[in-house]
Amino acid sequence: MTPQLARWLDWIVEEHHKHKPTGLHRAKILARRLQLTNPATKSVIVAGTNGKGSTVRYLEQLLQGCYLKVGATISPHFEQYNERIRVSGKPVSDTEIVHSFETIEQVREGIPLTYFEWATLAALDVFKREQVDRAILEVGLGGRLDTCNVADRDITVITNIGLDHSHILGSDRETIGSEKAGILQAGVPLVYGDEIPVASVLSRARELECPLYLANHEFGHAKTSEGFWSCWAKDSEFETSFSYKYLPTMPDSAALALQTVVVLEEEFDQMRTTDLSEGALPGRMELMRYRDRDWLLDVGHNPDAAKYTRTQLDLLYPSRDIGLLFACMEDKDAAGILEALDLPDRRVSVTSTLGHRGQTAEELAKKLYPKSVRVEPDLEVALDYLVGSSSPHGLILVAGSFELVSRVRNMITIGMERRG
Repeated sequence: MTPQLARWLDWIVEEHHKHKPTGLHRAKILARRLQLTNPATKSVIVAGTNGKGSTVRYLEQLLQGCYLKVGATISPHFEQYNERIRVSGKPVSDTEIVHSFETIEQVREGIPLTYFEWATLAALDVFKREQVDRAILEVGLGGRLDTCNVADRDITVITNIGLDHSHILGSDRETIGSEKAGILQAGVPLVYGDEIPVASVLSRARELECPLYLANHEFGHAKTSEGFWSCWAKDSEFETSFSYKYLPTMPDSAALALQTVVVLEEEFDQMRTTDLSEGALPGRMELMRYRDRDWLLDVGHNPDAAKYTRTQLDLLYPSRDIGLLFACMEDKDAAGILEALDLPDRRVSVTSTLGHRGQTAEELAKKLYPKSVRVEPDLEVALDYLVGSSSPHGLILVAGSFELVSRVRNMITIGMERRG
């Protein structure tokens, strides 16, 4: 990261803590001043509890397969801030981000902005300057009050509704669904991925007369006899399907993305969109080989995400002995996540998370009582133990937190570079 971008981000973080979110009016003013409300020829907004990032990534790859210049946002970033703003499948440069920050500052006139408002407005400014054909905007939290709402959209996507950020969004799926449905606009199609749809989302879609595309009705996925995944999607006139060469780690996200591209009425080139093996994002069911062991990294940090991880473990690694390194932020449902992962206590090690929402391994273990798990605050010691207590045929799962997975991934990457 260049010193100039680092200084900007330090200042933005400092300002963020001074200004609480108060709605969309501040971001709307600046979006209009900079003419950012229509950042591309067509735009998609993606909300939901889990699977947003993977859906954005698959959608990005499919649209690029249609010979389109695509801009996409990802939230949160995994290792570098630049990951939040992508053009043509790659993070944009420090220089481009700084240019957008400076552009926003020139018209801000003292209007306070949060970290997330700066990030979204900067992305929209980059997309406008780069003249992208399609813009994909990932909602960071909720939907109704997310800064993505300042942009026009041609399609809205809701991946699913689960329990997360309950202290902000609500304690049940119906209430959370109402917040997520805040991205809906009158007459704009909704592609919705829940197998059991939430009534509050469906009600809002009907109220706004949004054409509705539902999982397992208009689109879906199934495993073929050859062991591949077949994803299908349709609209009122035709149905299309693709059999992927490799098993996507999140086939439901791939199906969501396919249906979205169909509704956008894009011109498919099947030869370029068949292989989605590069669709996965870092830390999303990511398999790495290190110290003669297989490491599976997954950033799922709520019980619903952990349930999905469990199903993937059963599907992809049915006969493997699995050890778990687990940590999560203090505001997460640690017991619920661990229960969903459903691994024996003797195979679970917990460690600490860093940052203002982090917690020590000892604090985490208390929340898991009466489970008897191994407590190891030092991450390097924890990794050594997991290697020593596993066989080369086993699998080490690292899960529960973006922060933990990022640190482990970085340590593995550095270790691999030193050895190779």
